[in-house]
Amino acid sequence: MTTHNRTALRLLYKEVLRLSRHYDQYPQLKACLRPRQVGMLYDGREFYHPQRGSFVRLARKRFREPQSHDADEQISKAFHILRQLNSANQAVTPLLKIPPVHHHTLPLRSPTSSMRASLPPSPPRKGLLSSLMSFLSSSMSSLIPSSTPELIARPLSSPVQGAILVSHPLLNSPFERKIILLCSHDKGGSYGLVLNHSIGFKEMLYITRISTRASQSHKGRPKRTRGAEKPSWLVPELRNASFYCGGPVWESSSQYGLTGTPWLQALHTCSVVAGATKVADNLYYGGDMDELCLLLGKKKGPFHDEIRLFAGYSVWSPGQLQEEIERGLWFVAEASRDLIIPPISEQPDNEAMWADVLSRMGGEYKTFKDIPVELASSLIL
Repeated sequence: MTTHNRTALRLLYKEVLRLSRHYDQYPQLKACLRPRQVGMLYDGREFYHPQRGSFVRLARKRFREPQSHDADEQISKAFHILRQLNSANQAVTPLLKIPPVHHHTLPLRSPTSSMRASLPPSPPRKGLLSSLMSFLSSSMSSLIPSSTPELIARPLSSPVQGAILVSHPLLNSPFERKIILLCSHDKGGSYGLVLNHSIGFKEMLYITRISTRASQSHKGRPKRTRGAEKPSWLVPELRNASFYCGGPVWESSSQYGLTGTPWLQALHTCSVVAGATKVADNLYYGGDMDELCLLLGKKKGPFHDEIRLFAGYSVWSPGQLQEEIERGLWFVAEASRDLIIPPISEQPDNEAMWADVLSRMGGEYKTFKDIPVELASSLIL
């Protein structure tokens, strides 16, 4: 490699590092990269995932790999990475409302007196007494027990039963900005319920009627039945219940115990309900619908605010969910029960719950909630 090519490659490498530091400073910018742009540093991963490390470390690893003897090929590779990072930064930065990357380097020498005069004044330092008082007040507040349970969302590396799946901010419909509780996960597949897609009573009836006709149809053509008998679980108490769309699947499945009325499932904390399946500590799904309706009828009962009804569910074939997680479509987290089923009066909106869970996961995850939803349709194509 000639001196000229070595100099050119070194300059490109410095520019890639400069842009990589900017991406690491604003992780939401990394989450907005197109799949082919992420593949330059992540070896084919479709979406960015915080568990894969910083861009600076990956860029250094890329340039420290055994280089080809063809100098033009090395320069072309470095220029391609720089061009992709630059184009994504210029396209997304205004939408995310973050400062653009600086095109100048920091001075190598200390600022002169004239430069110091132009700098803004530094904030006044706190005295020793005020610092001690603030430390004591924060320490005492942490020692006082809180009356409300702590809501926790802790990132996990792999899916397990009882964990939640948080969709990537660029994931499109039907799982756009969705949170799914994994009710079952084993070698036979995965089954879950969407926690933040609330629907009304009429929407629930529409879904169940379509599902009932489809299950009774011949060759996939729904029958038009008039005056059909109402299901036994369709009682007046259901009008006051909280309904959600658990997913796009409505068919029966004996594998997960979804027989009879699989399109209407319950998530609750009632361990005494017959046929209920345990998901996690003090959290169950399914069970006898007549017993759940009786509990819903008791407006002042202990379980009235801890029952959610779901029309439809989400299911993955063996190995499908793990593949989607490796592609970066889902973030896995362990969540507290009160975050999964909060009181009805404190239930957040659909997208607000998705943003709240990301905030509680901390780290780079909490910056992803600031990504506008319109980017999901404009960047993923």
